[in-house]
Amino acid sequence: MTDKKNPNQRRQADDLLETKKRRAFVLELRKAGATYAVIVKAAVKKFGADRLPSGWDCRYAYNDIKRELDKLNKECQQTVADLRRLETERIDMALFAIAGAVKKGHLGAIDRFVKLSARRARLCGLDAPLDLDVTNKGDITIRIVRNGTDSKPSPTP
Repeated sequence: MTDKKNPNQRRQADDLLETKKRRAFVLELRKAGATYAVIVKAAVKKFGADRLPSGWDCRYAYNDIKRELDKLNKECQQTVADLRRLETERIDMALFAIAGAVKKGHLGAIDRFVKLSARRARLCGLDAPLDLDVTNKGDITIRIVRNGTDSKPSPTP
């Protein structure tokens, strides 16, 4: 079976593959602690100067690494969102499982319901953030404001 891509499409595909390999290579070197100068020399040795982009230098290596890290960060963010959603589903399942006992007034189930609900609220960002007012004028005073009410520490003897 013959390749139906025209030569320009094949070259673009080859370029993309080379870029992907180069970026993976330079990222691994950077993770291992290599400096950008060392990375450039190693990439030239591995790929050949003629197969690297024109003017490929430390800035190019930095940009390759930055792009790979940005891609990894995006994947991590998606993974966190997926895990948060999965954990929320698990909590919902547990809440549903004990709902009958909660309605009947079972104190253990009510306690567990409150804990699961609190965990779900934290996970989903439903809790209001704590406002901390920290002042230092000789003695340290810490005031925690939660949901508009002050919680002042008791004086120490």
